[in-house]
Amino acid sequence: MSVIGDYPDWSPHVAHADQIAATGVPLLTLSNRLYQQATPNVTHGATAGSGHLAVTQIGYEILLNVQFGAGTANPFCQVDLIWVDTTTGFTVAHDTYYVPGATVSGGWLTVGRGPTKANQLDVNVTNLDTVNPVTLGVTVLQNSRVYPTDIWRWRNDVDAGLTIPGNTLPSLPSDTACLGLVNSANIPASTNVSWIGGMAPGDLVSFTFVTGSSNYRINLLGLPVAQYGGAAVLIPTAFSASTQTQQFIAPAGPIQVVVGNIGTTAFTASWSMFAQT
Repeated sequence: MSVIGDYPDWSPHVAHADQIAATGVPLLTLSNRLYQQATPNVTHGATAGSGHLAVTQIGYEILLNVQFGAGTANPFCQVDLIWVDTTTGFTVAHDTYYVPGATVSGGWLTVGRGPTKANQLDVNVTNLDTVNPVTLGVTVLQNSRVYPTDIWRWRNDVDAGLTIPGNTLPSLPSDTACLGLVNSANIPASTNVSWIGGMAPGDLVSFTFVTGSSNYRINLLGLPVAQYGGAAVLIPTAFSASTQTQQFIAPAGPIQVVVGNIGTTAFTASWSMFAQT
């Protein structure tokens, strides 16, 4: 109830504007669910789609739960967000992301948020494995928060300790900026050791590597390899100093860290990746 003297309906409601300026608009960012669907056994190469979702607010949030069976060779899904202006029928934006799946019930949790880009959204999730099915959970929300850009991350507090088939995870602390870290890992002679790190699409990422050896090579690659190619490295590979820090722009999927020992004796190495969002 207004405690300030009102004005006649045919006059400007300056008092209302003053009160809104003083107290804010607490319900303006209220979330509304656009879509929620669990889809089991999406076959290899198949797509599960949301259909046309009518978007009326300026922000979106998405939660993806992805579960693959053990032994899956390519445990990734492609997520396409297709933004359409219904007045013209034009697709004004098409955003693509790559998310992994875990073997545990409930799957690997990836969350995203950002500005909406049109008044209609289609969410398509495609199973990129060539053999195994995938079980999906997709939830899409809209709200009136002002997001300056899209931010997609793993939920480290949920995903840490899970298994992505065929991949080794680094430590994933609850720090949302941390895409992975490894402390004093043993790198045997003439061997490559790799880990799958988190995602931070389009963000600047700092990678720091520490070892007592100079007989090493490092590759950072976008995953899945079939989409990004195994030779498309994200940082230079010819290092020799015992401590290195490099920065790069992250791809729209997980980041593979490969440390190679080109010497004849084992060494230990530590590394970390942090997104600067």
